[in-house]
Amino acid sequence: MCGKHTLSHTITFHRGNTMIGKGTRVSALSLTAFMLMAGLAVQARAQGANDEQEQQMMAEWIKLGSPSEHHQKLDPYVGSWDVKLTMWMSPDAPAQTTVGASEVAWILDGRFLHEDFACTMDLGGQTHEFKGMGLLGYDNAEEEYVSMWVDNMNTMLMIFDDGEYDEQTRTLTLEGEYDDPVAGGETEMTSVSRVVSDDELHLELYSKPKDGEKYKCMEMVYTRQQ
Repeated sequence: MCGKHTLSHTITFHRGNTMIGKGTRVSALSLTAFMLMAGLAVQARAQGANDEQEQQMMAEWIKLGSPSEHHQKLDPYVGSWDVKLTMWMSPDAPAQTTVGASEVAWILDGRFLHEDFACTMDLGGQTHEFKGMGLLGYDNAEEEYVSMWVDNMNTMLMIFDDGEYDEQTRTLTLEGEYDDPVAGGETEMTSVSRVVSDDELHLELYSKPKDGEKYKCMEMVYTRQQ
């Protein structure tokens, strides 16, 4: 929680199917892919492309839409985790700590990680059951890691992009921003997660309010459940 906004970027949806008709199951991704490829085929024919050119277009589209080695770098995030969360409501505010749990898994055939996170928070002397979920993946076309986050204390969709992964330190850095409806103005966010070991992850979240200094507003230590 930074100010009145809580974020995480780690990422668990179960692999889901959409029921169409009776007794027929089709994945939403397959259906979308089929429609997109059909549209490309129509466009190619309209432009006079021959069968070979059309096949090349389809092959390129499939390559861009398939998991890559960049996705594999996120494998260490998968699992069931105990989480110690420390947050600062402002640069000079005292630290508040709590514990929670997170489930992280691949969805959509290895294209995105999804996280379910839950904890109990003491906010202003009142106890709140916090729940949030996020997605994390790699955009092959834009050549960057991307992430989004939603929770039960906000109605906004938080989006991070411009993500870069440092293989030497096993650190993923993501950038985001949002318009703060309370303080007013644009607030910049930076999410930095690091794979410490197979059984430990660290996440730090930094906030830079409009006309303010950048400060660490959240720290999360993920320990793999045994």
